[in-house]
Amino acid sequence: MDHKTLGIMWERAKRDRLHLVVTAVLPSPELGCNVEMTGHVIGRGSKYSIYFPGTREFIEDVRAEWITDARLIAPSSEEQ
Repeated sequence: MDHKTLGIMWERAKRDRLHLVVTAVLPSPELGCNVEMTGHVIGRGSKYSIYFPGTREFIEDVRAEWITDARLIAPSSEEQ
């Protein structure tokens, strides 16, 4: 996704107290392939910080181009 669109979604999430949930395809040198994961954006700068509840991992420096899908959800409808 493009950085500008994600930035607008991030600002709305903060303003309206929503969660920005994203799917990212992350390079995994250990596995020698890419891994698709879904998580919550918890910080934004030039890159994104994402918490992945399925694996309980926190990954910083996620590039916008690695994010393939993004959506805003209310905290009460959060997926487990």
